[in-house]
Amino acid sequence: MSSYKISMNNYWNSNIEILARHRPRIFKLIQARQTAALSEFLRETACGDVSLALPNQQQNLVTDPPVDPWQEAAVHLEIIPPDATGLAVFVGMGLGYGPLLVQRKRPDLAKIVILEPSLELFITALQAVDLSSLLESAKINFHIGDINFDDFEKNVEQVAAVDDTSVLRYLPAFSWQPELYGNLSNRAYDLLNRINVAGSTTSKMGADFFKNRFANLTLLRHQNSLDAIKGIFAEKPAVLVAAGPSLNQSLATLGQLADRCVIIAVDSALSPLLRHNIIPDFVTTLDMVNMNFEKIAPFVGQNWPFSLVSVAKGTPMIPKRLAARHHFFAFHRDLPQLWMMEALDIRTIVPPGFAVSQLSLGLALAIGADPIIFIGQDLAYTADDSDHAAGTVIAGKAIPASKEKLPVQGINGRQLVTTRDMLGQKKITEDIISASPANYINATVAGAHIEGTTVLNLAQAGRSYMHTDFDAGAIIDAALVDACPMDVNEFVDQGRRILCKVNLLTGKVRKSLQAVNQLSAKLKKNKKMLAVNDFAGLPPELKKRFVVVDRLSKELDSEDYIWEQMLELTHGLLRENELRQTKNQDLLSKKSFVAWLQAELKRVAWINNKRLKYLIQYKTELGRVIAHLEREEKLLNKKSISRNIVEDLLLLYRQSEDYRLAVELVEQVSKQPSPEICIAIAEIYGALLDFDSADRWWQKVSFAEKWQKKVQKSRMTQAEQWLATANDFLDPEDPDLIFPQLLEKILTRTARLLVTGCRTPESLQKLWKKYSPKIMEWISSGNYELAADVLTAWQKVADIIPEINSMLARLLLTTGHYDQGLAALNEAVKMDPSQALLWEEIGDALSDSGDFSGAIAAYEQCFLALPDKMDMLWKMGDNYLRTEKNEAAREAYMSALKKKPGCREAEQGLHKLQTIINNA
Repeated sequence: MSSYKISMNNYWNSNIEILARHRPRIFKLIQARQTAALSEFLRETACGDVSLALPNQQQNLVTDPPVDPWQEAAVHLEIIPPDATGLAVFVGMGLGYGPLLVQRKRPDLAKIVILEPSLELFITALQAVDLSSLLESAKINFHIGDINFDDFEKNVEQVAAVDDTSVLRYLPAFSWQPELYGNLSNRAYDLLNRINVAGSTTSKMGADFFKNRFANLTLLRHQNSLDAIKGIFAEKPAVLVAAGPSLNQSLATLGQLADRCVIIAVDSALSPLLRHNIIPDFVTTLDMVNMNFEKIAPFVGQNWPFSLVSVAKGTPMIPKRLAARHHFFAFHRDLPQLWMMEALDIRTIVPPGFAVSQLSLGLALAIGADPIIFIGQDLAYTADDSDHAAGTVIAGKAIPASKEKLPVQGINGRQLVTTRDMLGQKKITEDIISASPANYINATVAGAHIEGTTVLNLAQAGRSYMHTDFDAGAIIDAALVDACPMDVNEFVDQGRRILCKVNLLTGKVRKSLQAVNQLSAKLKKNKKMLAVNDFAGLPPELKKRFVVVDRLSKELDSEDYIWEQMLELTHGLLRENELRQTKNQDLLSKKSFVAWLQAELKRVAWINNKRLKYLIQYKTELGRVIAHLEREEKLLNKKSISRNIVEDLLLLYRQSEDYRLAVELVEQVSKQPSPEICIAIAEIYGALLDFDSADRWWQKVSFAEKWQKKVQKSRMTQAEQWLATANDFLDPEDPDLIFPQLLEKILTRTARLLVTGCRTPESLQKLWKKYSPKIMEWISSGNYELAADVLTAWQKVADIIPEINSMLARLLLTTGHYDQGLAALNEAVKMDPSQALLWEEIGDALSDSGDFSGAIAAYEQCFLALPDKMDMLWKMGDNYLRTEKNEAAREAYMSALKKKPGCREAEQGLHKLQTIINNA
């Protein structure tokens, strides 16, 4: 393969001219650096293209270039699906064949980013290959030479946050300069992974964040900020307890050290700790889904001596139901809530994180703890049977097949397996550590290595740092005596001002929509417009309307103060809007001005309709919280607290689902409460899982039909709430979301809430429809253990859904437990005769296996339950015939013909019988 002479086919001039017009910053960089090209490494291929032959650093040899560089580049197409719409990031571009091919073959990608740290290599590509389509495209972003990662992050965050990202590597460059390209690849991957973890969470859960925050804000008068305890544990050790599989190996030692450190436990670690009689000082909770409540569900209805630290956008079910010693809201710099932090005068903030263990770390930093010691922080799969510590309620099997498995260095030096999510969380934890000076000790028994930590086992850490007993609870109590509460009144005032701004903005959006619709209608009617090629060609009236639309759009776009507060709702719109703009720009590039104008008007109308919807939602939620806080203040500030006021306050807390506050008022209600109050109190106890107390209050209600219906509706509403959580979270199709133990908890509550004669909740039927086909599949495929685990959970509501006992009978019979199986089937038939169809299946199976007497008995059971199933009669006749009970066979066939004259099967059976008699 011969050397390539650039003079033979030099693209430099055309590429550099485009670069000057479209990429002036890179153009100036090339002019300033005056760097030489790597011409000696260019080779002409057999197909006439030019390729690179970069030296291999280890062997100091020139690697052979491909015969066809386009074929080499095609490997990238195997990584990016044909319908990909997200982001492709090239670490090293070589001569540009990879980006050129991806640009051509994956046209739906939102963005392609090229990271090329070698200016020399980029200049070589400009000389040797026609890069015009890359240099001209607004979809392609170049970062050349010394990579500015702040610019890179801004460039990719919008797409990487909401869509798939592919990292593509030009491998010859990694052999040529492994340190340069290897470090670049690692930094780019870590950054993209962090954005993806954060953005995917916001994209998927943004609406939940928004909803949760406003639900939690009704608690403002009953929460503390971290300002109240800032620095109170300065130079005292804190042990941060996560719930990794290795945690159980640390609990005995932690129990011995508990009085000499601050124990900060994530919510999922609470159960393992209490099982070992270890009560933490703080419990942190952050997850946004209601299923997270199950981590603390066993502990509601009791008063606990630990403090609870939660975030406003986490599920409200935990701070509203768990009665802790003290309650704290932790805040981090989150655009949607910055105005709230300002109004509440929040000064102590925690670093942003997306795992509850990072909230624990932020809390430890806020209280001034040092050293900070990690246990149970595995961040990898360190056990073969579970991904959480024993006793953790939300625990799955280790290394699920559905997860991408990645290597990570363990603290003991050996390689462990982790996932992209955990690797992202590890990086975020390391970033917090690097930005926050303190002594960090990783005492996790078998976890991943965390940069910035010193590895010691917990006993060693105890000997080195835990020398003095102290009462952490008493220190917290003392700090709160003189602490200033959060300024709820200022929050309300500021909220009122924001509502005024939202109202004004809503009016502007409606005005913009009206202007857009009018202009669109004018364009559509005026057929002469098709010949217009630019703005100057528009008629004066349309120009004027277009100016109005443009002005209103710019005014709306500039309202960052309000849009930032709604960012969680509008997060996905940003990407969609960018895609529409890019698509519309293609119309303009094709000289189709009017088509572009119409498409842009359609885009503006679309985004403003979305904005209008979210503005109304924001106004509703914020208005509800303000009304609640104002009503609460009036009730609390009454000069005398009468029973009526107590009941009004209880109803207010019931309405906002602040159950831990409401239950404290129960003893103060009238001795003869109204039926409405009785039902409210019953719902409060039911929400706190005290069903015995709930029943007593439901039973206090008069048995008049009107109140009976209200009680049934009250019970049904609570059952529906639990079932909705199961329908949203538990998924039999996803191996990671089956959790039979959680399903059993929810179905147990459902059965406890529903009374005899109550209609079956629709959400229960919906959940069963999701599970029943999967259970059948597990039975058919021999996955009996999982089928049994899930059916055990469903047995809690078997008296409501007869098919459950029928399914259980099928499993028991399949696994050889005949007596139990037949008992389950009889139970199902008692509730619903149609379940007797399984008897027919059993009869068919017995008949096929030669057990004709058993088959007859099964068919009889089916016929007794379903007397209209006359096919049972001729099937019994066939099996009587096989056991030479001719007279019984005749009676069965005749009965079948009596029920259905002309029954072909019965007539054939009689013919066989007659033949047997004739041949006897």
